[in-house]
Amino acid sequence: MISLSNIDMRFGQQVLFEGVTWQLKTGAHYGLVGANGTGKSTLMKVMEGTQVPEGGTVSRPNALKLGTLGQDQFQYDTLPLLDVVLTGQPKLWAVLHEKEQLL
Repeated sequence: MISLSNIDMRFGQQVLFEGVTWQLKTGAHYGLVGANGTGKSTLMKVMEGTQVPEGGTVSRPNALKLGTLGQDQFQYDTLPLLDVVLTGQPKLWAVLHEKEQLL
């Protein structure tokens, strides 16, 4: 489970979010929706630990793997969707490609 407690983040004078408290439970599915520039990507970076919030605390299990895709919508246009998703699991991706070669 990822737990956010009173997370604050701003860029310059622009407040992206204040006092965000959210618990994401293991095995559940979530969607994060909002207009451009409202802090969705920043919040994801805070959850994955690549950005430190200005205030509040983030708790997540040490063994947690949080997979995200970058914002470049054309970066993966030439790849099948399964390949893109499995880049987070390199051993499984390699085995599946080996299987394709054998077939």
